[in-house]
Amino acid sequence: MGNNIVADNGHGARAKVDPRGESVKVEATGLVRIDGIACFKRVERAGKIYLQFCDNDRLRASCRGTRLVEVPLESLFQILEMEKRQ
Repeated sequence: MGNNIVADNGHGARAKVDPRGESVKVEATGLVRIDGIACFKRVERAGKIYLQFCDNDRLRASCRGTRLVEVPLESLFQILEMEKRQ
């Protein structure tokens, strides 16, 4: 996989940068791994793509009634674009 570019976020943390997305793998089950880290599951319903996250905190999951949280990809993209403009 090419060179590991490292970025500093300005708060002392460093991160590997993958400008071409080479470290992103989507399994047949829809599970998305980034550099081997299981991040979320891609779920498609009625032509709409959702990112499904699993919350392992028992208290939050109990309050919510489920460990799973789904966010429409379109909504996430819109929020990120709004944040970028501010």
